[in-house]
Amino acid sequence: MEEDRSLIRKRVIGLIIGLGSLGLVILFGTLGYMYIEKWDFLTSIFWSVITLSTVGYGIPKNNNMTVSDYVFIILLIVVGISIFLYTLGNIAAFLFDGELRKYSRLRKKMKKMENLKDHCIIAGGRRGIGKYVAIQLAMNKYPFVFVARDKDYVEDARGSLLKYIDEKDFYYIVGDITTDESILMKAGIKSAKSIVIALTDDSLNVHVSLIARSMNKSINIISEALEEPVIKRLNYAGANSVISPVEIAASRMSSLVFDPSLRSFTDIVHKNENVELKSAEIPVNLNSKMAGKTLQEAKISEETGLIVIAIRKEDKVIFNPPLSTEIESGMTLIVIGSDDSQFANLRKV
Repeated sequence: MEEDRSLIRKRVIGLIIGLGSLGLVILFGTLGYMYIEKWDFLTSIFWSVITLSTVGYGIPKNNNMTVSDYVFIILLIVVGISIFLYTLGNIAAFLFDGELRKYSRLRKKMKKMENLKDHCIIAGGRRGIGKYVAIQLAMNKYPFVFVARDKDYVEDARGSLLKYIDEKDFYYIVGDITTDESILMKAGIKSAKSIVIALTDDSLNVHVSLIARSMNKSINIISEALEEPVIKRLNYAGANSVISPVEIAASRMSSLVFDPSLRSFTDIVHKNENVELKSAEIPVNLNSKMAGKTLQEAKISEETGLIVIAIRKEDKVIFNPPLSTEIESGMTLIVIGSDDSQFANLRKV
């Protein structure tokens, strides 16, 4: 989006330069006529305009023009017509090549991106993790800004993402997030809820984590770690969660060694585009009607359609809790469902 904005800005600058140059030529002609012909200002500007417009009222009958008069008028016509044609070309391109419509759409899109709140910033590298994170967010209609240094990578991501979102909802910035901190500001780091950092080098992930944390103390930083020793450094840099693709791949591969027919639940969900599954953590407040009831009595599944997969109380997590488990205030229910309205209904209980 930044490159599109830059191209349009260049076209607008060209248009302004052309119009400004045309104005200067008219002023030059006006002052020239006033000096050489001793005409008044109105007559001089009149003859400048008709000379440049090639209307041509002819040489005055009482022709007493000197050589300097002819040279001046020839120079005015040659320079003026050249600048006029250049300006006319810029105006035509801006109006009829779709530049004006593109500029209007881009302005609206940039304004919407500036007003994003609670969105996710994805800092992606060439290896593709950023793109696949964006696809998952797009499938769940979660707002995000995609940031990458390589324009080809952005275009590749765009091709995959437009199956799930409209072009107007694909916010992106082409630029190097590691050297230009203003990119994070343009991406809305101050109002963002989370940032996913998946660059091509661990040192860059640490660097961006530090910058993101300094810009937004409460943002949820999720970073990739290519090497195990970097995990601690990323935690020190302010990352809330550190994901090691190597560890995940090794765990999955070893599971398949023990059971070649194993196919995880996450595989079914993430590889099937027809399955839309979301998860959420719902805190149980003091005034909640669920407090003091067992899971069976609360009838969460029957009332909301959600499935309780775990309960967290302080630092202890109970997976697949039995129906006899009593719900207490201060607990957090970890649930999965397919629609945001289901989570909203449970929060009201």
